[in-house]
Amino acid sequence: MNDKPASTGGFIVIADYTTSHRFILVALVNSKEGYTESELDIIKISQLNIEQLGMAGFVNINNYQNEDTAYRPLSFMRGNKDVAGYFASFLGAETNVESSSHMTGIFIKALKEYFIEKEYNLNTKEQLNQAVFSFCEEKRKNKEPVNIAAISSILNPDNTDEFFEFTQNPNKNYNLNTIIELIDKRQLDKLTSFSYKGDGFKISFDKELYNERKIVLDGNNNLIMKDLQPEFIARLKQEFENND
Repeated sequence: MNDKPASTGGFIVIADYTTSHRFILVALVNSKEGYTESELDIIKISQLNIEQLGMAGFVNINNYQNEDTAYRPLSFMRGNKDVAGYFASFLGAETNVESSSHMTGIFIKALKEYFIEKEYNLNTKEQLNQAVFSFCEEKRKNKEPVNIAAISSILNPDNTDEFFEFTQNPNKNYNLNTIIELIDKRQLDKLTSFSYKGDGFKISFDKELYNERKIVLDGNNNLIMKDLQPEFIARLKQEFENND
C-alpha cells in the first residue's frame, strides 16, 4: 500500500455474519463527538460515525472459496473517495468500485431476466416492479445502499434467497455486487416507465398505462392512446390544426 495515499484516523471494524451466504465485513469507520448523560451531567464522548461510513468491503466467503472466477467474491460500499484506493489495496482488490449507474443497470437487467425465467404475467411483473421501485427510491433519497438480499425478500417472501442466488449464478455472468452503494435514478426509472426515441419521435409513459390498456398496440402494430386529457388534446390541436 506504499503507493497509495495513507488514511488517517478511524477504526477498522471486522464482522463475520451469515445470511444466505457467509460474509466477512471489513469497514473503516471514523469517530465523531457525541454526548451522553451520567447522574444529570452532560458528558462529551467519542462515538463511531456510522452515518458517514468511510468505506466497507463485503467478502462473500462462499464465492471466495469457489474456484470458478465467474463468482464475484468482493463487493464495496464506497464512502470517502480519499481513502478508496488505500482501502481497496488493503483488501487486496484488483479493481476499484463500479459506478452506481453501471451497477443499477446490471440490477435492472437481472430483474427483467428473472421475471422472464419465472414466466410472470404482466400484472405480476408491474406489481413487483412497483414494490422494488418504491423500496429502492426510498433508499436513494436517504442516500442508503441497497442490499440485493433485501430485494430478494421483496420479490419472493416464500423463498427469500431465490433472486439473490439468481444474480450470483456464475452462468448468468452478471457480476452484480451484493450491495449497490447508491441507486442511479435514471436507471431506476426504467422499472416503472417506458421510453423510446427514434423514427422522428420520442415517447415516454408509465408502464401502468399499458397494463391498464390506456395505451394499446393493436394487431396492425398501431399504437393507440386512450382517455387523453382535455389539456393534451387542446394543445395538440393548437399546435397542428389550422384554424384560419
